[in-house]
Amino acid sequence: MKLLNALIKKIKTKNSRILVENFISLSSVHVLNLVMPLLVLPHLVSTLKIELYGLVVLGITLTNYFLTLTDYSFSITGTRAVSSNRNSPKRLNYIYSKILFVKVFFLLISTIIYFIVVISFSSLRSNYLIFLYSYPILIGYAFNVDWFFQGMEEMKYLTIVSAASKLFFAISILFLIDSSNDYLLHPIINSLSYLITAVISNVILFKLYKIRVYRLRRQVVIDYIKLNFPIFVNQFFPTFYNNSSLFLLGLIGGPSSLGLLDSIKKITDVCVRIINIFSRVFFPYLTRKHKSFNAYCYLMIFISGMMLISILLFNRMIFSYIGIDHNDSFSILLILSLGIVFIALYDIFGINYFIVKGMDKIVMYNTIAASLIGAILSVPAIVFFGAIGSALILTISRGFMGFGMLYKYLRLNGRTV
Repeated sequence: MKLLNALIKKIKTKNSRILVENFISLSSVHVLNLVMPLLVLPHLVSTLKIELYGLVVLGITLTNYFLTLTDYSFSITGTRAVSSNRNSPKRLNYIYSKILFVKVFFLLISTIIYFIVVISFSSLRSNYLIFLYSYPILIGYAFNVDWFFQGMEEMKYLTIVSAASKLFFAISILFLIDSSNDYLLHPIINSLSYLITAVISNVILFKLYKIRVYRLRRQVVIDYIKLNFPIFVNQFFPTFYNNSSLFLLGLIGGPSSLGLLDSIKKITDVCVRIINIFSRVFFPYLTRKHKSFNAYCYLMIFISGMMLISILLFNRMIFSYIGIDHNDSFSILLILSLGIVFIALYDIFGINYFIVKGMDKIVMYNTIAASLIGAILSVPAIVFFGAIGSALILTISRGFMGFGMLYKYLRLNGRTV
């Protein structure tokens, strides 16, 4: 009760009103990102069947490897830089220019590696159209500027852009995909939604903030890549173990196993995304207001615990909605649900404590260790346990990341474990 009263008092202040407004705006963005795929999920599973749905997911999974590379941690470091320089138009132009050059550089590298991977595996090469039509997602994501609006704490613009692209995605899926023969339309529609988001958000950005792109020396770009490398590692390695587990399941277990895991994972991903909403909203706020960390910590632990309990209580309704009836369904859901709490611990102590305080390398080493453990265990776990093994690897890796950050936080603050 005391915590609730303290939070109510804080909301009355100007800074907290901005925080609440940003939370509502960013929540709206993520609700759209979550609700729209969930709305079309039963339609896709019933229309494409689990095998073709799994093939579509395989294309998305490969693309996800390179989304993190093209982003190069700017969802965090770009936000931090903009938040610290929001009153200097010249500095904002400089920040935008550096990020743009770095993103284009990694987009070129990603493009080359992406198509080499597709050509190298016969199972991917035989379905090359899936990957060809998924590729433009990389272009749209590379030019996404949500980090800028988040740093300026003007996230209402993200709501407008996201609403337009997600409505386009959902309506197109529901009305255009009528049979299994239409499966290639999924990556095409998905790519178009990313491109629409990039174009509209950049138009808004240039009109509102009069951004100018500076020509930069090569060394400036190289130095900026080095500066952001620790945070990039923190973002890339979780994606690496996350996608590796799914990608290997698709290659070893086949599209059907991948389709089963992904359809269940989408449910727990709703909770993970909600945690990320809180994390991203509080990140610029906690950068300026370190004393609010404890209240944020208790709030996030409570929310993640409630989400875990809710998913397990309503598991039958969840499976009925998706249209899944498989012997391993509940085991996969239980294992993935535990990861929700682990992700919350990582976001609390890793992102919004150590990274806020500039202790990027502490988070980097913890992330590398957890991700390598997951990567090493992936193949044997998937070979022997299939989709359940893949779910175990995801949750174990998240556990090492979350509890690793909690342990380092307790050590740093002189508390016993």
